[in-house]
Amino acid sequence: MPRVREDFHDLVELCFYQVRPDTGTDYPCTMRQLRDLRQLPAIRYPQPRSPYEACYTLVDFLRRDPIPGSKVDAALRRIGIALDLHDWGPDLIIKAFHDLDTAFFAANLAGMTTVNWFADSELCAMGHPSVFGVTEGPSKWPGPHEIYLNAHRIFRRGSAGHFSQMWGTVLHEMVHAYYGIICGPINRVAHGPFFREVMFAVDRRWRECFSCHVVKGEEGWLDGID
Repeated sequence: MPRVREDFHDLVELCFYQVRPDTGTDYPCTMRQLRDLRQLPAIRYPQPRSPYEACYTLVDFLRRDPIPGSKVDAALRRIGIALDLHDWGPDLIIKAFHDLDTAFFAANLAGMTTVNWFADSELCAMGHPSVFGVTEGPSKWPGPHEIYLNAHRIFRRGSAGHFSQMWGTVLHEMVHAYYGIICGPINRVAHGPFFREVMFAVDRRWRECFSCHVVKGEEGWLDGID
């Protein structure tokens, strides 16, 4: 894992810079991928499934070994390289989002999910105080699921684990987005057994591929995440 960065104010400030493929953290992505995380095309949701079916379909995907040379294998390799970067910034998690989606969510979030950094004060004003991240479903169906990452909480001063917190937070919120997309607005899944089952399966694949945990706590989520 990379060294701990002490430049708290710099990390928070960098969260609000425009993310571009050719600047910032060195992680392969395209301008179209980045644009799709901010301005989604017309959204077509799949036929809603039950939380049970959504859960065990994804758990089965995560239990299977990635086929060498496949898109999942390539995405995991790029993520693995990123985990050893010494020169990284908050744009890394935005650039890696499509690979996380491919490797851990069977590409179910692409085209239906946005992800952005927000200030702590902004999230408090939106009714989400003291969280590392939050996912909101569409106010009008169909619409995008929006992942908000709290820059000040994740990169808080004195935190030695902000790098792993960043990865853990976005994966946690991607689980929320996954259930929202696959199950639809009626079958909402909160922090219950189906959520934990997928979160632990995500952590298992992460541990098998990268020899470390991305989930902390017996309940399968990080303290302070909504």
